[in-house]
Amino acid sequence: RLYDVFFPSFEANANNSKTHTTKSRTAYRMTNLCLNTAIGLFGAYCHYWELPTLPVPSVSQDLGGVNVTDTEVARIVGLHDEFYLFPAIQLGIQAWSILSGSVSKHENAEMALHHIGVILAAVMGGFGTFGFRYWLPFFFGVFEVSSIPLAVMNVFGDHPDAAKKHPKLNLLARATFVVLFLYFRVYVWMSY
Repeated sequence: RLYDVFFPSFEANANNSKTHTTKSRTAYRMTNLCLNTAIGLFGAYCHYWELPTLPVPSVSQDLGGVNVTDTEVARIVGLHDEFYLFPAIQLGIQAWSILSGSVSKHENAEMALHHIGVILAAVMGGFGTFGFRYWLPFFFGVFEVSSIPLAVMNVFGDHPDAAKKHPKLNLLARATFVVLFLYFRVYVWMSY
């Protein structure tokens, strides 16, 4: 429904030289910006504030002299059903992206494959019971924080005149994307 809110706004306010496809693509990008912001902030809240307060499951296994109750493994063993919402949201977003992106030619085949990959990962996280759910708020939530400036970059990419008119904002979006991507999707992920 966000797309349905954004498109008429761009249709009415954009100058007549913009094509229907460009206006539609901009509404699509703005919808992604809102969704990425919402799921990124929700993921950060759950990962950094809710997850540490959950009780550690009682697991009394001895793995080569290491008691798993004293390690992060004890948390991972829990089912964490309370986080099923993250893969469910991602399934919806990615299915919408595939349909909307392919029908209105917003995205290329590589992006469709990316969306299919995220759907497969969401299915594993949502339906698997092998310990992946502990990471759902981070993997399907916090990761999306880096996609917020990416959505802004994509809007500038679709509107080169706006990029020329606002070069500092364009540069800020690009630099922020690089920093957040490297921090969350490389550094923090690898440190876990």
